[in-house]
Amino acid sequence: MLSSFFHKRILGERDVIVTVLIAQLPKGLHSAIFFQAPVALSVLGYKIGLPLLVLELLVFSGITVIGILIGRRVLIKKPSEHGDNVEPSSSEKKEKENGWLARAEDILKKSSCEFGKVAFVLIPTTFLFTIILNLGLAKYSAEVLQPLMNTLQLPDATVIVFVASFLSQIAVLSAAGTIVVMEQITILQCLEILFIARVLHLGIGYVKTALPTNIALFGRKLGLQVTCVEGFMVETGLICIVLLLVILQTFPG
Repeated sequence: MLSSFFHKRILGERDVIVTVLIAQLPKGLHSAIFFQAPVALSVLGYKIGLPLLVLELLVFSGITVIGILIGRRVLIKKPSEHGDNVEPSSSEKKEKENGWLARAEDILKKSSCEFGKVAFVLIPTTFLFTIILNLGLAKYSAEVLQPLMNTLQLPDATVIVFVASFLSQIAVLSAAGTIVVMEQITILQCLEILFIARVLHLGIGYVKTALPTNIALFGRKLGLQVTCVEGFMVETGLICIVLLLVILQTFPG
């Protein structure tokens, strides 16, 4: 919808960028509630899962507030060229005709599909990472990252979580849950590991998925701008959380 408004010249480039920033909170809520929360709370427990979700939502809330402030300063209110006569799309017309029962069936199908995807990733990755840890491959791989591990005071097995960030966020949570049990790390250490992995995972995602998608939707120039602005804001927010956790670890008790 946003891209169609842009191509119809209802929204300008600045409008699109500000809208993307403001949309970070609902986007983060959707990710936290429907994807991360069921896995994080069941695998990591409430003591780690809840702070993880709250801190991440704090990052997205901050970006949304910044987007609102930028929008109020930068955007100039102007009447829409097309007025309020925006024709509803064919899919919207279909939804109105089919009624709530058809929509409920569609939601149930999508939810079942998403549950299947989560289970398909979670079960094999948990089993795989348990085998990797038991084989001692984590210690061999950690030799390369040993200086970083020593600086952050993290166990060698942490490298498995960082490797999992190349796969999916569910794989990251699954691997972290295994390490929590086997290494008995603190809550702050676990959160630190998870947010570093989140920085890596989203960074890869912006290059691999978001950039080509945004270029396809908005064109080369605006697509690159949207990806860079969104990526910079999200990654900066997550890195600030990592630094905060590192600082908290320096205090005794």
